[in-house]
Amino acid sequence: MEQDRPSIDSILDFLYVDTERLKVWLAQLDGNGVPTALRSSSAVSQTSSDETTVGIHGEGGKNVLVLKAEVGGSVAGKQAAASAVRDVLERQFDASWALPLNVLDRLDETNFIRKSLQDAPIGSVVLVSGTTQILDLDLVKN
Repeated sequence: MEQDRPSIDSILDFLYVDTERLKVWLAQLDGNGVPTALRSSSAVSQTSSDETTVGIHGEGGKNVLVLKAEVGGSVAGKQAAASAVRDVLERQFDASWALPLNVLDRLDETNFIRKSLQDAPIGSVVLVSGTTQILDLDLVKN
C-alpha cells in the first residue's frame, strides 16, 4: 500500500480561490484552454498463438457405368490462430483542484509574478510570504 503512494514534498491550500478569474487568466496563458477533466488509462495485453498442421493422403478409384476415375493426392496445411486479450481501465478525475496551481505555474513561467512589492506595478501579482492569522472580531470585542 505504501508503495502506491506518490512522493509529495508539500501540500498546498488556498484560503480563497476566485475560480472564474483563474479560468480567464489560464485561458489567456495556455493555448489549450482550461482543463475540465484529467483522464488516466492503463492497459494490459495478452497474446497467445496456436499452430496446427494437418495432412491428408489417399488414393481411391470408382467405377460408374463405363467411366473409371482415380483420385490421388495430398493435402497439407497450417492453421495459425492468434488471440489477443486487452483489458483497459480508464478513470476520469475532476481537474478543478489543479486550476490555482496551473495558473500560478503559468504566471511564474511567463514572469508575471513579482517577487517584491518595490518593483511591482499596480495590478501585478506579487508573491509575499508570511503568517496567516484569522481573528473572530466578536470574540476579540468580548
